[in-house]
Amino acid sequence: MGSRRDPSTLRQFAAALRPGAVLHLHQPLAGKQKFHVLIAAAPERSLGFIINSRPSPFIQRRPELLCRQVAMLSAVHPFMQHDSVIACHEAVRLPPRDELIDRLIEGSAEHIGHVHQTLFGLIAQAAAGSSTIAERDATLIVRAFAPS
Repeated sequence: MGSRRDPSTLRQFAAALRPGAVLHLHQPLAGKQKFHVLIAAAPERSLGFIINSRPSPFIQRRPELLCRQVAMLSAVHPFMQHDSVIACHEAVRLPPRDELIDRLIEGSAEHIGHVHQTLFGLIAQAAAGSSTIAERDATLIVRAFAPS
């Protein structure tokens, strides 16, 4: 952080970075802005799931991946323009917490809402046992999305 930031602004954005936060930010692999569900934001690294309009044909042809997609209905998530799916088969690396906060403050990332609490158990269940998620990340996901 180059200049001093207002502490209340920092607290506000830091508080938004909790499991289930829906962020709109640039996804380098896709080369465009994508919606993400935040799993965890830490000083050294952060993780998230990508939100897609629908599963890709590749995923649709693979039952082991298709069963790891969680429906995110716009009726329950009014900040979403249409029904979508959370791709819980694979966790993606996001910028570390401080960089996410900087992006939120400067406007290159946007916090648009939170996943409804009723999806937390489904997210944990879909991610658990995925062959494309490292064991340490799977443990983090299950802990972050354990139903309260």
